[in-house]
Amino acid sequence: MEKIRIAEIISATGGVLLSGNTNDTISSVCIDSRKIEKNCLFVPLTGEREDGHDFIKDAFKLGASVSFVQADHENKDISGALIEVKCTLTALQYLAKYYRSKFSIPIIGITGSVGKTTTKEMLAAALGENLNVLKTEGNYNSQATLPLTVFGLESTHDVAIIEMGVSEFGEMDRLADIADINIGVITNIGLSHIENFKSMENTCNEKLKMMKRSDGVFYLNGDLPLLADAKNKVKQKIIYFGINGNYSFKCEDIYSNNKVTSFTLVTPEFREPVTIPCLGMHNVYNALAAIAVAKGMGLHLEDIKKGLLKFKNIKMRQQIS
Repeated sequence: MEKIRIAEIISATGGVLLSGNTNDTISSVCIDSRKIEKNCLFVPLTGEREDGHDFIKDAFKLGASVSFVQADHENKDISGALIEVKCTLTALQYLAKYYRSKFSIPIIGITGSVGKTTTKEMLAAALGENLNVLKTEGNYNSQATLPLTVFGLESTHDVAIIEMGVSEFGEMDRLADIADINIGVITNIGLSHIENFKSMENTCNEKLKMMKRSDGVFYLNGDLPLLADAKNKVKQKIIYFGINGNYSFKCEDIYSNNKVTSFTLVTPEFREPVTIPCLGMHNVYNALAAIAVAKGMGLHLEDIKKGLLKFKNIKMRQQIS
């Protein structure tokens, strides 16, 4: 994270400075008092089991420069720079939105019922041959943790890849507002969180809210009927990838052997052999998504192929959200 002044934080969040200096700066944001860094902003979130406000004193002892404090919490015994906000989670999101606005690089959002993490890692590998890539680490893809990924942006980055996980109505709107993505990837639509979304169509509609820019581009799995119908639901340009249709990016001659999968990439312009260091038809779809986005960003196919060969899957991951 690049330094920002307390004055900027106050302006972005609508907060009130209770103590401290508006010219002081922070260089990171933390929501876990056990991971405090020097000169960070501590954001005490309230949950069912714990209230982060109980750890503000500890955060200051460990080197935090300033802390949010929610307006409905007592703060008389706290010694340190404090910014009072109506809701600490909302303030965190507002601040992340402001921080993202300081950067003009392409932001790629990835969502889907499964496969987000693998597609993110493949895309990061494909782009990494030529570009300095920021990517979501771990499962930082929620209302409280996606902002932390955004705070990782620095002027040295060429592109960012951000996972966007949702489980309830309304969540994608908030994530989309924070990340303000230029490119959206939807890997698939499944039954995850069906108890909340009630139907796969509702799930699809919620995920399609991931991009607010009208000039953005969607990359969608065309083999899924719900996504194939997205052209009637969104105003952005759509580029389809898949196996069973006439898509901009498709593959043929899929063959797996000795922990690698090979296939022929087929586009309107060329046919090209591609190898990925993993097995499974689901990974072919993930690779197609990565190739499509990387090509759309102007990278050479040979560099994309080299990058994909360096892909390493995250063990024990089958993320659903």
